[in-house]
Amino acid sequence: MDTKEIVLLIGVLFIGFLALNPSQQWIPDKAPAGTQVTQVPGTTSCGQTSVTMTHGAYQYLGTAGALTTANGVVWYKNGQQQSAAVTMGATNTVAPGDKIIEIAGSPISMGASSNTYGKKYEITAPCGSFSVTEQAAKDGVADANLLMRNATGTTATAGLLRCSNSVTNNVNDQALENETINTGGQGKFDCKIETNQYYGMSPYGKIVAVIEINKTAYDTAQFTWGTAARGTVPNAYVPQQPGLVSERIAFELTGCPTAGKTLCDDSTGLLYVAARAGANPGAESSVNVTLYDQEWDTNSIDNSKILFGVEDNVAAVSGHGPSKYNLGVL
Repeated sequence: MDTKEIVLLIGVLFIGFLALNPSQQWIPDKAPAGTQVTQVPGTTSCGQTSVTMTHGAYQYLGTAGALTTANGVVWYKNGQQQSAAVTMGATNTVAPGDKIIEIAGSPISMGASSNTYGKKYEITAPCGSFSVTEQAAKDGVADANLLMRNATGTTATAGLLRCSNSVTNNVNDQALENETINTGGQGKFDCKIETNQYYGMSPYGKIVAVIEINKTAYDTAQFTWGTAARGTVPNAYVPQQPGLVSERIAFELTGCPTAGKTLCDDSTGLLYVAARAGANPGAESSVNVTLYDQEWDTNSIDNSKILFGVEDNVAAVSGHGPSKYNLGVL
């Protein structure tokens, strides 16, 4: 067999191999492993240089009809915040493959008028026009277009800390119902946060509860709140007992509603407070409780940094509170 016959035989065998193994054939934009493909500058592998992105069409949880709130959305492209906040449902042009972050319904986009908890989505722009919420849904996010309203600090929506004392088991309101703590003794409050349906308090994070007391009367080392861990008192906290020698501690409570619910009604656990040995707290030593919720925010120095918590980098409150309560003691 001469050289030409050998080459011809190899060619025939190769063509036969491809016919029997179509997955090994080269397809444009999907080269076999190890193949180097040169991309023309200004194009993408899907042939698109730009696509239209529609910001989420959001609505209140439990309420039909889309919101069209101006300045309702803050968005980031490839790690950089894009101009000012934009209206829900507005459009922008991006490139396929761009890394998009959208935060909707939070105070950083809506300011003090925000009455919803912000949602944050991270998506990669596909090869075609898309909606942020629809793309998030495709990525497996449930209820991507629904925003929960906040009940923090409002009585109309029952966003209240309700603590029953151990004396009468009635809600402690300081006027008619108070906890009795004897000298060196302990007080107990059975607490929960209650809201109307479709309202919540820090549903995507923690509730930071700051307790302030007269430290000559109480021993905070013995304070517990259910299974909650001790937290950090926010720098934004304003003392509620300025005339007393006060002490402040914080607990991190679970935000609500919890999974599968549309309102807050779970117990936060028992709050135990203890008097110092030989001290009787009395009527002048009530227990002040201030609740902070957590929200999305930006760093005021570097707006490419996204924060989540009760306050930003300069101790400005990020959430919708604070909410203040006074648990009476006799």
